Amino acid sequence: MDLQFNSTKNGQLWKPNRKRLTQDQISLLETCFNANQKLKVDCKLELAHRLGLPPRQVAVWYQNRRAREKIHTIELDYKTIRQELEKVLAENTRLEEEVGKLKHELSRTRQMLLVSPPPAPLLPLMSTSDDSDHVSEISPGNMICCWEDAELLPVEGLYSCPIGSQGQPEEQCRNDLSFQSVTT
Repeated sequence: MDLQFNSTKNGQLWKPNRKRLTQDQISLLETCFNANQKLKVDCKLELAHRLGLPPRQVAVWYQNRRAREKIHTIELDYKTIRQELEKVLAENTRLEEEVGKLKHELSRTRQMLLVSPPPAPLLPLMSTSDDSDHVSEISPGNMICCWEDAELLPVEGLYSCPIGSQGQPEEQCRNDLSFQSVTT
């Protein structure tokens, strides 16, 4: 190996200029690196002897190669994370659009509820006579609860009043609540 020494302004000698590695040397170093990324002392000496290089140059080449490998791995990880981020951002945008559509639909539904006529009675009007034009005065549609006379019921009590076959509250509920008939 040809060594040329550089001199400084003071005339002191510094480290030699290194020659570039040949393709054969690089391929042998790459093969050894792929087999083992950490270089042991005895392998370093043997490899330096086979290549005709100083052991320190082989060690530095290994160190530089590990650094390049690490940079390459970081770049791949960055690309992967970037792609995942783009997917998540696209999904976020899609979900935000869906939320906007749902909010718009909700506001339309609220407007429709405010504008629409009151809902039909939950209990059907039942007639006790055979005349279909006449509605009974005691039908559930004509009953209102006199809250002044009744005790306040918990919410569970309001939902636990079964309706009989005639469309009227069963006897137990009639005792619990006070009903008034409204004539039509």
